[in-house]
Amino acid sequence: LESASEAEAAQAPAVIPPASYHAAAIASPVGLVDRLEDDLLHHVLTQVSDPRVLASSRAVSRRMRQLASEDTLWREFCAARWLNRLEEEEWMRAAADAARAGGSGQWYRQFTLRESDILKWHPVFAMHAQLNIGIPSGLHFFEPRYRMLVQRALASDGKFVFAVSQPQIGSVAYLCELHNVMVYADGRADVHALPVSECRLTATQFEQMAGGNHLPLLWCRAEALPLPSRTHVENVRNTRRFLIRAGQVAAGGGGEATDDDADDEPNDEDEPDLDDEDDEDEAIEPEGNDGGATGDAMLGGSMGDDDSLELERNAREDSDEAEDNDANRH
Repeated sequence: LESASEAEAAQAPAVIPPASYHAAAIASPVGLVDRLEDDLLHHVLTQVSDPRVLASSRAVSRRMRQLASEDTLWREFCAARWLNRLEEEEWMRAAADAARAGGSGQWYRQFTLRESDILKWHPVFAMHAQLNIGIPSGLHFFEPRYRMLVQRALASDGKFVFAVSQPQIGSVAYLCELHNVMVYADGRADVHALPVSECRLTATQFEQMAGGNHLPLLWCRAEALPLPSRTHVENVRNTRRFLIRAGQVAAGGGGEATDDDADDEPNDEDEPDLDDEDDEDEAIEPEGNDGGATGDAMLGGSMGDDDSLELERNAREDSDEAEDNDANRH
């Protein structure tokens, strides 16, 4: 080095200390990223564990946009993100079909598309209760805000959030499907609520009720969480099919709902559940008790007593079997 000429020294590449990498990349017209070979850069991208980081890297340059959109990267993210979800097989099949038909970048597009289904706004029903994934509960909605909940859910994807504790950002609740919905002339509704997964609340807002001094309807942006195992996925699917069949049978043999078919005891001025009110919650009460109370009674008119007992017994047996299978695997 001592004998090197000044010309040779001037031609030698500058050594950039690690602490200056970021500053050098910003100052350079090309940037350090663009100085890497494609193979090396692709290897770096495969080490990214957060899909949000990989997605944001697409904005660095056109070259990065192409490399960070490669199907080999996003196929793995899709498989991990959709694992043990009810829609897993459907989504994976749709993404594979899109990749074959549309070329590179389709797995990234499918990932972003399904994120809008996983992280979504839903109306919230709040009541202290004990729920189990895959075991439906019969509910009678009579408050104005919950009548609106049924309308909003049916107009969207038929789902709502069931919060069994005070709903707040970061808390975990249940994402439920509406089945066998019977809406009366005054807006009250009897439903089967099927918990299909847990969900994490990430944001909240209120929808004010028109007319009268009624409590507002709470909405939350909820991230649907995957189920614990494939066995749980199959149990939920089986219960869903049972509810659909039961609803079809009831629709073929029953008449339209009338106000006399619903419990007339609760009134619209009652303000139950978790909003600092002391009134009774509005789950269906078993026959013989006129009050609204927490329970798992199935709806008369939508499903017979024998069917409801069979459904609940089978669902609980499936749940116990899933826990035993998981314990044996561990």
